[in-house]
Amino acid sequence: VLILGGALGATGPAHDTWARWDVAAGELRAGGTLATPRRELGATRLPDGRVLLVGGRVSAESAPLATAELLEPSSGAVAPTGELPNARLAPHVLTLDDGSVLVVGGTGAGGATPPQLTTWDASSGTFFDLPEASLGPAPTAVVGAVALPGARALVVMDAAEGRPPTLALVRASSTGLGTEWAVDALDAARLAELHALRAAALPD
Repeated sequence: VLILGGALGATGPAHDTWARWDVAAGELRAGGTLATPRRELGATRLPDGRVLLVGGRVSAESAPLATAELLEPSSGAVAPTGELPNARLAPHVLTLDDGSVLVVGGTGAGGATPPQLTTWDASSGTFFDLPEASLGPAPTAVVGAVALPGARALVVMDAAEGRPPTLALVRASSTGLGTEWAVDALDAARLAELHALRAAALPD
């Protein structure tokens, strides 16, 4: 288990270090140094074992970051990768079972949830917004996002201003020209009285 960045207390500046929790030994062991101090970041393990760190911020009062970096846990090497089209604080970052990487939600520089989903291309190290895969013109906070089998992700957006929570199913499909993305709204009527939901994918 990797412990990435973070901060000492609610108002502390971000750490530029990472550590490894050894589950078998029950010990926290020093890891190394990140390219950028980050708190409230998003991260995901890639199919090749590297870890992609996305967004966050360097202090409790600073603006969200648009930067990202790659960490190789076995060697401790870190390297910057492409920048996000939109800076994001506390984004959800998912690796789907087809290897696609999806960046969802978070808080943008203006304080609103970016409506576009973003993907990261491993071959070029570039982030791309997905205009065909939008959470809507004025999405509420994304409170949950989990990868599902079949190159899919479930996104849960919180209730707001009398609106119930919103569920969206994001689908990636490979074509001869690359990956196509689509978003389907799901019926969330039974969740109308619930707030600050979380989602978890079960092994089956």
